[in-house]
Amino acid sequence: MTLITARVSRYIVSVLSLDFLSTVVLNLALVFQRLICYSSALLRLRHPILVLWIFIPLSVANLLPHIHELFHFQTDIHCPCSRSPWGGFGQHRVIAD
Repeated sequence: MTLITARVSRYIVSVLSLDFLSTVVLNLALVFQRLICYSSALLRLRHPILVLWIFIPLSVANLLPHIHELFHFQTDIHCPCSRSPWGGFGQHRVIAD
C-alpha cells in the first residue's frame, strides 16, 4: 500500500510540475495560432468545394499532432522516451522506482 501511495504521489507531483504546465500552455498556443491562421485563410477562399476537399483535411492533419501532444503527457510513468514521437514540444518525465 505504501508503494502504491508513493507512486501516486510522485505521479501527481510530476503532472502538476511547472514543466508540464508550461508545455501544455505552449501546445495550446500552437493549436490556437493554427486555428486563427486557418480561419483567416478560410475567409479568403471563394470556392466552397476547395474548403470541403482540400482545406479541411489539411487543417485537421496539421492540428492533430498538436492536439495529441496536449493529452500525451504522463500516460506511462515509466516512459523511456525523452521526446514525443510527434516531434512537438512534449517532454516526458521519467520517474525512477
